[in-house]
Amino acid sequence: MKRVIFTSACLALLFTACKKEDVGATNDTPSALVAASSTGVYVSNWESVPHDSWQSSATTNGTMSMTFNRATPQVNENVRTNGKVLVFAKGYSFADTSINKPMSMPFDFYLPFERMAFPYTWLYDAGNGQINVVVGMRPGMERDFNKAQDDIKFRYVVLPYDYFVQTGLTTAALSRMSYADLMERLHASL
Repeated sequence: MKRVIFTSACLALLFTACKKEDVGATNDTPSALVAASSTGVYVSNWESVPHDSWQSSATTNGTMSMTFNRATPQVNENVRTNGKVLVFAKGYSFADTSINKPMSMPFDFYLPFERMAFPYTWLYDAGNGQINVVVGMRPGMERDFNKAQDDIKFRYVVLPYDYFVQTGLTTAALSRMSYADLMERLHASL
């Protein structure tokens, strides 16, 4: 429940979009890792997921999911137990591409033409050495998801326990921060 409350509270502000050539499956340029040297923090650039990297599967409750596993060696047992992993998404509004605000996962997003039916559910799970991104949907909704894949971007933030000790920041204070405030605090670009 804490995770849902925390991630729901991390709202985002508008910012400029990346060009397609600026992102890739893994993009660890020095500008993305500004904060890493002194605190062990990892902040990726905005990344696209290659089309063939998504795995489609049916679930037991009649829905389907699209899953992507991102290798993230910065995620270890200490981070999972005492630190924090955050995943932000943009490009989630397939009907209105002008909506490009980063959203902290997990969240549900209803497209205007799906308003009364079923949302796209955006989730993630951090395992040792990887982050699993899942987009759940009703069968038939994958058509819009597949058309929009080039516009979907993710940003991964790994905050080890040492970061919280060194900065005195609490997870409660972190949950009240906007996306822009978090990136400023981490000395990362928007």
